[in-house]
Amino acid sequence: MSMTKNGIVYDLENSPYTHKINNVEFMFSSKLHRHKFKDRLVINRINFQEKFTKKYGIEIDTTLLADVLLYDSIETRGFLLKIIDRGENVWKKDLLSVGVAVMRKNLQE
Repeated sequence: MSMTKNGIVYDLENSPYTHKINNVEFMFSSKLHRHKFKDRLVINRINFQEKFTKKYGIEIDTTLLADVLLYDSIETRGFLLKIIDRGENVWKKDLLSVGVAVMRKNLQE
């Protein structure tokens, strides 16, 4: 792994700066980018969810989408997600989000 004297890693595949959420590992080029991501994660999810619900009038679980878009806005030196259970690397150009399950909000109605 090659790292600059300031701790920047340009080869995201070998970066020690990672953050795992469920089955996805976000790869960062610096401690600062990882810190910004972790610091903004929860409020970004809440804001994103509220915007979707307000705009479309239905609740959609936008957690993963919000996380990926936040990552893309913070990590300026590349884009690499690792899908842990499949052992796959996913770059931005190859990213595809599939699947939305439709269900009742309150199952007791």
